[in-house]
Order: sequence, then structure tokens, then C-alpha cells
Amino acid sequence: MIVVRNVFQIKYGKIKEAIEIWKELIESMKETEDWAMAKLMTDITGPAYNLVLEVEMRDLLDFNYTLFKRVNNEKSAELYKRFLPLCYRSVRTLYKVEF
Repeated sequence: MIVVRNVFQIKYGKIKEAIEIWKELIESMKETEDWAMAKLMTDITGPAYNLVLEVEMRDLLDFNYTLFKRVNNEKSAELYKRFLPLCYRSVRTLYKVEF
């Protein structure tokens, strides 16, 4: 299993709007894709205004296929375009679950 962790640093005062957009994005992706598990988290401590999205995938092929489908989904693409101005940096890390 692969865990894809995306950490987005959100602009000051825009976290609520970013959360709402990602809730819509996750729902739209669930309608068209077979997601094992998706979690949306915000920070409690550390650098402020971090939004974390974790998604579990079966393997790297599943990850690539899901990215391709998301990019080619009109609703997801439109929501992501609304999200981009709210974010000034992001990091994606892929983890292989060993146990």
C-alpha cells in the first residue's frame, strides 16, 4: 500500500476557504474514482495554515492512474484552479506502508 501525503501551506486568512474547496474536491473524486481512504487534516501546532491531504493507494500504478483521472475530470480541475491562488507552497511525499 502507498500513502500519498500532500502538505499545502495556505495563505493567511484563507484556510477556511481552502478546506471547503478540498471537501468538494474529495467528494467529486469519490464519485469517479475508487479511493481506499482520504483524510483532510489541518495543523494544531507547528507552522500555521497547513492543510494536509493523505490518500491511501494500492500501489504506484493506482497513484498514477488516479492523478491522470483527476487532471482529466472537469469538475476536479475547476475546483483545483479555485484552490491554487490560496496556496503558496506544497510538498508531496509518497510512503510505502511496510506493516
